[in-house]
Amino acid sequence: MELAQLKEFSIAIPSQRVAFDRISKCASQSIMLAFMQAVKARNGGQMVFAREWIEPGPGWRIATLVRDPADRLLSGYTNRIAIDRMSIEPMPGVELGMPLPDFVDAVCALPDSALDLHFKPQSHFARRDYTAILKFENIPGCWDKYRDSIPSVGLPPLQHRNASKRRDVMSPELRRKIFNRYAADAARFGYEA
Repeated sequence: MELAQLKEFSIAIPSQRVAFDRISKCASQSIMLAFMQAVKARNGGQMVFAREWIEPGPGWRIATLVRDPADRLLSGYTNRIAIDRMSIEPMPGVELGMPLPDFVDAVCALPDSALDLHFKPQSHFARRDYTAILKFENIPGCWDKYRDSIPSVGLPPLQHRNASKRRDVMSPELRRKIFNRYAADAARFGYEA
């Protein structure tokens, strides 16, 4: 069994016809680790990667994990802007340590093309018809249900349990502004401000 890289931040286990579209700030590191652990378990502890990019076809089981748009933005802000760890692509009007309301205004004023991948809409990455769309807010239960639906893959429980960030730092008005900016995500994935 080997792990393959798909286009646009996706991972797959081709022999099992299973793929997962990763979205930044939606537990993507935890998911990647789980896929890697499943591959290693089948290969005597060795990591095996496919030698070429693949594109899944008919009969593949493809999933993704999405997150409340405001919580996702707050997580990105906390990890990338507020704590001075700017490991993102430069974005016009965005500065290290800037206040959350100013950051939200800056992100709302930018087109998707000017946003770093941590702040692009989730629908930018999740463009397929999925057999499963998991929700970050329900990750323990939805991950276990997903694992149970593909037992032959041998995915382990997630090692890192992310927690939703501090919603209390966000006013209802700021939350609505974020939801207006990410309206396509809210509509596609069933989130409400």
